Amino acid sequence: MHHILFQTRFFLLALGSLCAAACSLSPQAPAATEIPLQSVSLYYHRGSSTGASFEQFKLSGDRLFFECGSVSGGRHAAKEQKIITISPEQLERIKIDAWQVRRYVEDLQAKFKPPGSSGTIFDPGKLSVALQFSDGPHKLETSFDSVATGTEGKAAIVRTLAQDLRKAAGDNLCGRATFYGFSGRL
Repeated sequence: MHHILFQTRFFLLALGSLCAAACSLSPQAPAATEIPLQSVSLYYHRGSSTGASFEQFKLSGDRLFFECGSVSGGRHAAKEQKIITISPEQLERIKIDAWQVRRYVEDLQAKFKPPGSSGTIFDPGKLSVALQFSDGPHKLETSFDSVATGTEGKAAIVRTLAQDLRKAAGDNLCGRATFYGFSGRL
């Protein structure tokens, strides 16, 4: 009986230690006003049977530049471009998204799949994120498909940032309500 009681206590102590370690890996995001984000750049492209398409976003302060179009032979042809001022609520959401992406890339050193290169229908596409915080830049480059269809936490975090930027830019970008699985968050 004493042996079972000792094992139970040891198990509970070990479980408590694991929980404390896991909880420290996923801290809550600070308030958006405390996040020293200076800019966000997001670019992605994906091929299809009709050609390759791209979307690009650059956020500085509350000003969002957006463009989309086609890619052919490594050249980008913009079909639509605009600069808008986003709402404080959208900026707050994007700051928190960016902080979480940074956390995955820098703090947890998450590994992402390599980007594609050809832009053909069978290529997984490319997704690049550049975050500029007051302490310096943080970058991520991966395949578009791994983020658009990924179910892991790291893919979901990057997808949320992409979808929130896309939603801030408008509802129907370059005539598309979605971009190969990316839409604005509802």
